[in-house]
Amino acid sequence: MSVRTIGKVILSEDSIISVPAIQIIATVPTDPTSKKIPISLSICYGGEISTNDSETNKTNMKQSKLMSYYYALPHRRKEDDVIGVPLLDTNNDIIRDMTKRLALLMVKKFNKPCYVALSIASESDSNSLASNQIFVIKKCIDFVVTVLSGPTTI
Repeated sequence: MSVRTIGKVILSEDSIISVPAIQIIATVPTDPTSKKIPISLSICYGGEISTNDSETNKTNMKQSKLMSYYYALPHRRKEDDVIGVPLLDTNNDIIRDMTKRLALLMVKKFNKPCYVALSIASESDSNSLASNQIFVIKKCIDFVVTVLSGPTTI
């Protein structure tokens, strides 16, 4: 079971709309044909970004709260069907819906099991997620496509 983990921070200047910072950490199988090793996504939405660490030259997100964690996998007998279950649920429908939707889309696109964890830095960031939901999902899927296509550094 060989995997690799790659992260990326998307800042608001990367888009034409104002979006809080998004940190995506993806763990993917190194063998693209493997159907059993899951894709794991950890998404941190919002919050402030700490300054670059001069020693490691990396940007780090501030502390955030895990709001939702969802697991989805392809159905064994029906190729077009996906089974999913919340591992950590929330009463916020927007957060629950985004986590579920992203996990289900990942399974349909890559035909691999998928874990999606979503953390939010503050309540105000939680409120802005509704209008930025599609943008976040698109950026996450684009990132995983890039990671699975081969480059080791993003």
